Amino acid sequence: SDVRFAGLGGDQTLRVWRAPDAAAPIVVIAPALGLRASWYEELARALTRRGVHAAITEWPGQGTSPVRPSRERDWGYAELLDHVSASRVAARAALPNATRFAWLGHSLGGTLALMDAGRSKAVDHVVLVASGTPYAEAWTGRMRLQLRIASRLFPLAGRLLGHHDGRLGFGGREARTLMAQWSHLARHGTWKVDGIDIEGCLRACQCPVLAVRLEGDDCAPAAATDHLLSKIGSQAIERVTWDGPRESPHVRWPRTPDHAAELTVRFVR
Repeated sequence: SDVRFAGLGGDQTLRVWRAPDAAAPIVVIAPALGLRASWYEELARALTRRGVHAAITEWPGQGTSPVRPSRERDWGYAELLDHVSASRVAARAALPNATRFAWLGHSLGGTLALMDAGRSKAVDHVVLVASGTPYAEAWTGRMRLQLRIASRLFPLAGRLLGHHDGRLGFGGREARTLMAQWSHLARHGTWKVDGIDIEGCLRACQCPVLAVRLEGDDCAPAAATDHLLSKIGSQAIERVTWDGPRESPHVRWPRTPDHAAELTVRFVR
Protein backbone atom coordinates (compact mmCIF):
# COMPACT_ATOMS: atom_id res chain seq x y z
CA SER A 1 0.00 0.00 0.00
CA ASP A 2 1.02 3.63 -0.34
CA VAL A 3 1.25 6.11 2.54
CA ARG A 4 1.37 9.84 1.87
CA PHE A 5 3.47 12.21 3.95
CA ALA A 6 4.78 15.76 3.74
CA GLY A 7 8.42 15.53 2.73
CA LEU A 8 10.94 17.60 0.82
CA GLY A 9 9.20 19.08 -2.20
CA GLY A 10 5.64 18.43 -1.00
CA ASP A 11 3.41 15.38 -0.91
CA GLN A 12 5.51 12.19 -0.95
CA THR A 13 4.75 8.47 -1.26
CA LEU A 14 6.03 5.78 1.10
CA ARG A 15 5.56 2.25 -0.30
CA VAL A 16 4.59 -0.18 2.49
CA TRP A 17 4.50 -4.00 2.52
CA ARG A 18 2.68 -5.39 5.59
CA ALA A 19 3.59 -8.59 7.41
CA PRO A 20 0.78 -10.86 8.72
CA ASP A 21 1.77 -10.09 12.33
CA ALA A 22 0.82 -6.49 13.14
CA ALA A 23 3.37 -6.45 15.97
CA ALA A 24 6.29 -7.38 13.70
CA PRO A 25 9.21 -4.95 13.41
CA ILE A 26 9.32 -2.33 10.65
CA VAL A 27 12.31 -2.16 8.28
CA VAL A 28 12.41 0.97 6.12
CA ILE A 29 14.81 1.01 3.18
CA ALA A 30 16.73 4.22 2.47
CA PRO A 31 18.16 4.10 -1.10
CA ALA A 32 21.58 5.01 -2.42
CA LEU A 33 22.19 8.30 -4.17
CA GLY A 34 20.60 8.36 -7.60
CA LEU A 35 18.50 5.19 -7.15
CA ARG A 36 14.71 5.28 -7.10
CA ALA A 37 12.56 3.41 -4.60
CA SER A 38 11.32 0.93 -7.20
CA TRP A 39 14.84 -0.55 -7.45
CA TYR A 40 14.33 -2.03 -3.96
CA GLU A 41 10.90 -3.62 -4.34
CA GLU A 42 12.28 -7.19 -4.48
CA LEU A 43 14.19 -6.49 -1.28
CA ALA A 44 11.02 -5.23 0.43
CA ARG A 45 9.16 -8.38 -0.62
CA ALA A 46 12.03 -10.55 0.62
CA LEU A 47 11.84 -8.85 4.02
CA THR A 48 8.07 -9.28 4.24
CA ARG A 49 8.34 -12.98 3.35
CA ARG A 50 10.51 -13.29 6.46
CA GLY A 51 7.84 -11.80 8.68
CA VAL A 52 8.68 -8.10 9.06
CA HIS A 53 6.92 -5.03 7.73
CA ALA A 54 8.89 -3.28 4.99
CA ALA A 55 8.77 0.14 3.38
CA ILE A 56 10.89 2.18 0.96
CA THR A 57 11.36 5.92 1.13
CA GLU A 58 11.85 7.85 -2.12
CA TRP A 59 14.67 10.39 -2.33
CA PRO A 60 13.71 13.90 -3.42
CA GLY A 61 14.48 14.21 -7.11
CA GLN A 62 14.03 10.51 -7.86
CA GLY A 63 11.19 8.29 -9.04
CA THR A 64 7.78 9.43 -7.78
CA SER A 65 9.17 12.49 -6.00
CA PRO A 66 7.31 15.65 -7.08
CA VAL A 67 10.46 17.77 -7.03
CA ARG A 68 13.58 17.83 -9.22
CA PRO A 69 16.82 19.67 -8.39
CA SER A 70 17.36 22.88 -10.32
CA ARG A 71 18.75 26.36 -9.84
CA GLU A 72 15.46 27.26 -8.14
CA ARG A 73 15.07 24.04 -6.07
CA ASP A 74 18.05 23.03 -4.00
CA TRP A 75 18.75 21.07 -0.82
CA GLY A 76 21.50 19.45 1.20
CA TYR A 77 22.05 16.93 3.99
CA ALA A 78 19.94 18.86 6.52
CA GLU A 79 16.88 18.83 4.29
CA LEU A 80 17.41 15.16 3.37
CA LEU A 81 17.65 14.27 7.06
CA ASP A 82 14.31 16.01 7.73
CA HIS A 83 12.84 14.08 4.79
CA VAL A 84 14.15 10.78 6.18
CA SER A 85 12.73 11.57 9.62
CA ALA A 86 9.34 12.40 8.12
CA SER A 87 9.25 9.08 6.28
CA ARG A 88 10.08 7.25 9.54
CA VAL A 89 7.19 9.00 11.31
CA ALA A 90 4.88 8.10 8.41
CA ALA A 91 5.89 4.43 8.58
CA ARG A 92 5.30 4.37 12.32
CA ALA A 93 1.87 5.97 11.88
CA ALA A 94 0.92 3.45 9.18
CA LEU A 95 1.98 0.50 11.38
CA PRO A 96 1.16 1.62 14.93
CA ASN A 97 1.36 -1.88 16.46
CA ALA A 98 4.88 -2.64 15.23
CA THR A 99 7.25 -3.45 18.07
CA ARG A 100 10.52 -2.01 16.73
CA PHE A 101 11.81 0.25 13.99
CA ALA A 102 14.92 -0.40 11.87
CA TRP A 103 16.56 1.41 8.99
CA LEU A 104 18.14 -0.55 6.13
CA GLY A 105 20.34 2.04 4.45
CA HIS A 106 22.20 1.56 1.19
CA SER A 107 25.26 3.77 0.65
CA LEU A 108 24.12 7.40 1.23
CA GLY A 109 20.92 5.99 2.72
CA GLY A 110 22.95 4.27 5.41
CA THR A 111 24.67 7.51 6.37
CA LEU A 112 21.35 9.31 6.74
CA ALA A 113 19.92 6.37 8.69
CA LEU A 114 22.72 6.73 11.25
CA MET A 115 22.09 10.47 11.47
CA ASP A 116 18.37 9.90 12.07
CA ALA A 117 19.14 7.27 14.72
CA GLY A 118 21.31 9.81 16.51
CA ARG A 119 18.65 12.49 16.36
CA SER A 120 15.72 10.26 17.40
CA LYS A 121 15.28 7.63 20.09
CA ALA A 122 12.59 6.00 17.88
CA VAL A 123 15.19 4.04 15.88
CA ASP A 124 16.01 0.64 17.40
CA HIS A 125 18.44 -0.77 14.79
CA VAL A 126 20.37 0.36 11.73
CA VAL A 127 21.53 -1.98 8.98
CA LEU A 128 24.08 -0.58 6.54
CA VAL A 129 24.72 -2.23 3.19
CA ALA A 130 27.60 -0.98 1.01
CA SER A 131 27.79 2.23 3.02
CA GLY A 132 30.77 4.42 3.86
CA THR A 133 32.09 7.93 3.41
CA PRO A 134 33.76 9.41 0.33
CA TYR A 135 36.67 10.78 2.42
CA ALA A 136 39.47 10.46 -0.10
CA GLU A 137 42.17 9.58 2.44
CA ALA A 138 40.20 6.46 3.44
CA TRP A 139 40.54 5.18 -0.12
CA THR A 140 43.56 4.00 -2.08
CA GLY A 141 44.99 4.12 -5.59
CA ARG A 142 42.98 5.40 -8.53
CA MET A 143 39.79 5.86 -6.50
CA ARG A 144 41.53 8.21 -4.08
CA LEU A 145 42.69 10.35 -6.99
CA GLN A 146 39.22 10.29 -8.56
CA LEU A 147 37.61 11.42 -5.31
CA ARG A 148 40.09 14.27 -4.95
CA ILE A 149 39.30 15.44 -8.48
CA ALA A 150 35.53 14.97 -8.07
CA SER A 151 35.48 16.93 -4.81
CA ARG A 152 36.87 19.95 -6.70
CA LEU A 153 34.87 19.48 -9.88
CA PHE A 154 31.37 18.81 -8.49
CA PRO A 155 30.88 22.11 -6.59
CA LEU A 156 32.11 24.10 -9.59
CA ALA A 157 29.81 22.24 -11.99
CA GLY A 158 26.89 22.67 -9.58
CA ARG A 159 27.35 26.43 -9.48
CA LEU A 160 27.55 26.62 -13.27
CA LEU A 161 24.58 24.31 -14.03
CA GLY A 162 22.39 24.95 -11.00
CA HIS A 163 22.39 21.20 -10.18
CA HIS A 164 24.70 18.19 -10.24
CA ASP A 165 24.74 16.34 -13.56
CA GLY A 166 25.09 12.56 -13.41
CA ARG A 167 27.01 12.63 -16.68
CA LEU A 168 29.98 13.71 -14.56
CA GLY A 169 30.21 10.05 -13.56
CA PHE A 170 28.52 9.93 -10.18
CA GLY A 171 24.89 9.77 -9.08
CA GLY A 172 22.13 11.17 -11.23
CA ARG A 173 20.64 14.64 -11.36
CA GLU A 174 21.28 15.79 -7.80
CA ALA A 175 20.98 18.97 -5.76
CA ARG A 176 24.05 21.18 -5.99
CA THR A 177 24.25 21.92 -2.24
CA LEU A 178 24.11 18.22 -1.39
CA MET A 179 27.02 17.54 -3.72
CA ALA A 180 28.97 20.54 -2.43
CA GLN A 181 28.60 19.17 1.11
CA TRP A 182 29.52 15.69 -0.13
CA SER A 183 32.63 17.22 -1.70
CA HIS A 184 33.63 18.90 1.56
CA LEU A 185 33.36 15.51 3.26
CA ALA A 186 35.50 13.94 0.53
CA ARG A 187 38.24 16.55 1.05
CA HIS A 188 38.21 16.95 4.83
CA GLY A 189 36.59 13.84 6.30
CA THR A 190 33.94 15.86 8.17
CA TRP A 191 30.53 17.30 7.36
CA LYS A 192 30.05 21.05 7.15
CA VAL A 193 26.30 21.71 6.99
CA ASP A 194 24.70 25.01 7.98
CA GLY A 195 22.10 24.80 10.71
CA ILE A 196 22.80 21.27 11.95
CA ASP A 197 25.65 19.44 13.66
CA ILE A 198 25.88 16.31 11.52
CA GLU A 199 28.94 15.04 13.37
CA GLY A 200 27.02 15.44 16.64
CA CYS A 201 24.06 13.50 15.26
CA LEU A 202 26.37 10.63 14.36
CA ARG A 203 28.06 10.64 17.78
CA ALA A 204 24.59 10.44 19.38
CA CYS A 205 23.76 7.23 17.48
CA GLN A 206 23.76 4.57 20.22
CA CYS A 207 21.57 1.83 18.72
CA PRO A 208 22.92 -1.52 17.47
CA VAL A 209 24.36 -1.34 13.94
CA LEU A 210 24.96 -4.10 11.39
CA ALA A 211 27.42 -3.10 8.65
CA VAL A 212 27.32 -5.36 5.59
CA ARG A 213 30.19 -4.95 3.12
CA LEU A 214 30.05 -6.49 -0.34
CA GLU A 215 33.06 -8.40 -1.62
CA GLY A 216 34.45 -6.63 -4.68
CA ASP A 217 32.54 -3.39 -4.02
CA ASP A 218 34.92 -0.66 -5.17
CA CYS A 219 32.36 2.02 -4.25
CA ALA A 220 32.36 1.21 -0.52
CA PRO A 221 35.69 -0.34 0.55
CA ALA A 222 36.26 -1.48 4.12
CA ALA A 223 38.22 1.65 5.08
CA ALA A 224 35.40 3.93 3.91
CA THR A 225 32.91 1.96 6.02
CA ASP A 226 35.29 2.07 8.99
CA HIS A 227 35.59 5.85 8.63
CA LEU A 228 31.80 6.20 8.79
CA LEU A 229 31.47 3.84 11.76
CA SER A 230 34.24 5.65 13.64
CA LYS A 231 31.93 8.66 13.85
CA ILE A 232 29.04 7.00 15.69
CA GLY A 233 28.67 6.54 19.44
CA SER A 234 27.27 3.01 19.34
CA GLN A 235 29.43 0.30 20.87
CA ALA A 236 27.18 -2.45 19.44
CA ILE A 237 28.54 -2.75 15.89
CA GLU A 238 28.54 -6.00 13.96
CA ARG A 239 30.43 -6.32 10.66
CA VAL A 240 29.64 -8.85 7.93
CA THR A 241 31.22 -9.38 4.51
CA TRP A 242 28.91 -10.73 1.81
CA ASP A 243 30.00 -12.28 -1.47
CA GLY A 244 27.23 -10.59 -3.45
CA PRO A 245 26.72 -10.16 -7.21
CA ARG A 246 29.90 -10.39 -9.28
CA GLU A 247 28.98 -7.52 -11.62
CA SER A 248 28.42 -4.03 -10.16
CA PRO A 249 27.80 -5.36 -6.63
CA HIS A 250 27.38 -1.88 -5.14
CA VAL A 251 24.29 -1.21 -7.26
CA ARG A 252 22.94 -4.65 -8.13
CA TRP A 253 22.72 -6.39 -4.75
CA PRO A 254 19.04 -5.39 -4.17
CA ARG A 255 18.12 -7.45 -7.25
CA THR A 256 19.27 -10.64 -5.50
CA PRO A 257 18.08 -9.65 -2.03
CA ASP A 258 17.56 -12.87 -0.10
CA HIS A 259 20.88 -12.90 1.76
CA ALA A 260 20.64 -9.23 2.75
CA ALA A 261 17.04 -9.77 3.86
CA GLU A 262 18.04 -12.79 5.94
CA LEU A 263 20.87 -10.90 7.64
CA THR A 264 18.61 -7.92 8.31
CA VAL A 265 15.72 -9.87 9.82
CA ARG A 266 18.05 -11.99 11.98
CA PHE A 267 19.71 -8.81 13.30
CA VAL A 268 16.47 -6.91 13.93
CA ARG A 269 14.83 -9.85 15.71
